[in-house]
Amino acid sequence: YGTVTGVQTCALPIFRTANHTLHHERRGKRQMRDDMTQLIRTPHGTFDCPTYSVGMFNKLRTTGGFELPKLRQFFLWTRKHYPGPRKGVFVDIGANIGTTVIPALGSPMVTRGIAVEPAPFVFKCLERSINASKVQNRVKAIHGACGAFDGETSLKLCPNNCGDNRLDHEVNKGFPWHTVRVPMMTLDSIWEREGLAEPPAFIWIDAQGAEPGILAGTQFRNDPRVPFFIEFFPPGLQDPEGFFKLLEANWSAFIDAKDRKRYPVDHARTMFAQMMKKKNAGIHTDLFMIR
Repeated sequence: YGTVTGVQTCALPIFRTANHTLHHERRGKRQMRDDMTQLIRTPHGTFDCPTYSVGMFNKLRTTGGFELPKLRQFFLWTRKHYPGPRKGVFVDIGANIGTTVIPALGSPMVTRGIAVEPAPFVFKCLERSINASKVQNRVKAIHGACGAFDGETSLKLCPNNCGDNRLDHEVNKGFPWHTVRVPMMTLDSIWEREGLAEPPAFIWIDAQGAEPGILAGTQFRNDPRVPFFIEFFPPGLQDPEGFFKLLEANWSAFIDAKDRKRYPVDHARTMFAQMMKKKNAGIHTDLFMIR
């Protein structure tokens, strides 16, 4: 092990995206193996990261975190815009390998976490991250997609990014995407199944465009006590009009996590149009929703 910026990391070379992607293309049908991951120890948790997910792998190794600045802002904005006592469950939908829910446990406002992840291989990494971080008594990992109904859905698995798997949506044809069937459940169903009486203290959604279905499937969108932090990814957004109507029916404004400015809720339509004009298919931001 070596140390980079005070973070204990594994002394492996930084991968080059093009070469590593080509390696997986030669595999044909995408089948991930346990030996294609590496435990990365950081001050905020230990994460079992797939080595094929080059961006996350390198960022965790060099900085010790993946979403930490946004997570800190989420907590700060919650204190400002949702004042009063707050202590409870942190819900992470699209939890990936746990790089948000595990660090969130460091906040005195978070008693436990619920982490929902649909991709089978990534879910295994999430479970190993939870165990390696020794927080298995505080985080419940749930395998499945969160959406508007209970049942099953198709999930397209990204071959070079463990956080870019998508629910039944058009994807980059330049990569060998593989489709699997995964369980689908609403957040309300999860809450009922877990026997939780109080609403979540925090809801974090990072679902590559599946956010409209997630919001439609939970009554918590109507609860003025619950803060939402929602990924806004126009190129992958399913049912944009439905998404805008859900935002406008339940919130009055949002803070764009990228420029940290407050906008009226209908500005999301303008942002969508502007972002879709740009050629970068990966362009996205996050919205902190204000009642």
